[in-house]
Amino acid sequence: MKYLNIVACCISLTSMVAYAQVHKRALPKMPEQIKEITKDTKTGFMLGFESGFNLIWGHDSDRFVVDSGLKIGYNLFFTKEWGMRLYGSYTYSFSDFVTAYKGAIAIENLYANAHIFLFNADMLYDFYNNKDLKLSLGIILGMGAGYELNAQKTYRNTTANETYSYTQSGFRVALNAGFSLAFASQHRIEILYRYTLLQPALHNIVSNNGTIQREETYNLQSPFSFHLGYSFIF
Repeated sequence: MKYLNIVACCISLTSMVAYAQVHKRALPKMPEQIKEITKDTKTGFMLGFESGFNLIWGHDSDRFVVDSGLKIGYNLFFTKEWGMRLYGSYTYSFSDFVTAYKGAIAIENLYANAHIFLFNADMLYDFYNNKDLKLSLGIILGMGAGYELNAQKTYRNTTANETYSYTQSGFRVALNAGFSLAFASQHRIEILYRYTLLQPALHNIVSNNGTIQREETYNLQSPFSFHLGYSFIF
């Protein structure tokens, strides 16, 4: 009889546990609270990266320069639509390839291995904010100014018995414009167009057996550059 009572107790406990689990699953779940998109959810320190290409009209050729870089700064929104960001950016140009010649032998990698340091101030306007999708669409407009550093590059022309020493370093100013897509206020993906207002000229010193023959200066133009970037607010 004692063992029968123990068995009955075990069966009862098992039934109670099974009923509790079924009842728990049958209870309606409370809807998840959707977080509002506000100026505070978009404000904070920013860390991001970007990659793109820049078109340079040079003295011997037109070519695309491929680059990538980092940016760090702060996003400050005054409303959920209007804000601004201040940030520093570093870009490294690691490759270039010729798209058109200009009647001269194009020198390889003339504009690669350049380091660009800029301080940027952009206006942000998120014209569309959807809290259900946790999505914001916006426009970016601003300016960057800083310095471009490119090491001296030396090339040998055996036919003319001449040595070319190229340098290109100086101040750089560019306009920023583009579109952005923000998820959950913290993740922002952007397509950015930059127009270069000021960039350093290319200098060339031509020498023969160590004797300087002439000096040449070429004013470069970069009509546009496109960049795809991502930034995180924390």
